[in-house]
Amino acid sequence: MAKLTKEELEKRLKKYAKSMGFELENQRFYQYLRLNIDFDSFFILNFLNKEEVIEIIEDKKTINELSILLSDIVDEKLASTPPYPPLSKN
Repeated sequence: MAKLTKEELEKRLKKYAKSMGFELENQRFYQYLRLNIDFDSFFILNFLNKEEVIEIIEDKKTINELSILLSDIVDEKLASTPPYPPLSKN
């Protein structure tokens, strides 16, 4: 499998966020990702196409490397994105 770059994974994250109705201007999406990454070691498979999944499904090392890359991106975005605004009380 060709190595998935950080830029390509970020592009896929944006597409995923948009398809789920998340805004990227705040931390809500990245908090969602952080929870899922921590809970599911195979969460990264959501961002791969069918051919990529078939190639790496039994390659635990590659899955771990991609999960680390995803975690790094999420941590970077959480640090650089403003918190989600509190709900108004109106």
